[in-house]
Amino acid sequence: PSKAPYNVQLHTVDATSLKASWQDVRLIHQNGIILGYRVRFHHADGGLLLWNMTVGPDVHDFPFSNLSIFQNYSVQMRTYTSKGYGPWSNKVYQLTDESTPINSPVNLTAYNVSSREIKVLWNYDDNPRLVLGHLQGFTLHFLEANASDVFPEDANLKTFETRNRTLRNKIAEELEIYRLYNITIAARTAKSTGPPSESFMVRTYGEGQSSELKVFSALSWTLD
Repeated sequence: PSKAPYNVQLHTVDATSLKASWQDVRLIHQNGIILGYRVRFHHADGGLLLWNMTVGPDVHDFPFSNLSIFQNYSVQMRTYTSKGYGPWSNKVYQLTDESTPINSPVNLTAYNVSSREIKVLWNYDDNPRLVLGHLQGFTLHFLEANASDVFPEDANLKTFETRNRTLRNKIAEELEIYRLYNITIAARTAKSTGPPSESFMVRTYGEGQSSELKVFSALSWTLD
């Protein structure tokens, strides 16, 4: 054959599977009876050859399974007749589907901003091999204690989200006045959220408390 198979494609099936498909070499370029296809399948990072096989002339698709999550792979192929092989097609690349992160945010800290606001800060390693997908942002959970600082089974849970994958802080608003919160945070892909961070507890200010503290600080500075 003087040409490679055409319309070679690599499709995402799920997080650990891909499927290659292709069409026959055009008749004018076959130059004989097609006896089959030679298929090479590589891991794109480092180019490790995973499959190197021959399939029959009536086969026009092939599944690849047990792959790594959210990794890039390539496929290329050529046909052969009794006289030998034709040229290789260009490599076609595709990612396996994404999943949920396997790592948690770390170094979580939080402090009260006002009687209804708490600011949360954290760090996160966004290595794709840990995120296992495109990082969409973070989901913050605020578990609210009752007036006795107890977290009952039916405690109110407030949820906040960031949609900026590089942002590592968030001000949670519209919280209850002088209320204790148990805060956790998790990274999020399009599939779902990963494991939560270690929790951090902080209380919102009482009514007027933050402004009183600011006035006191200003007076102290003036007296000095």
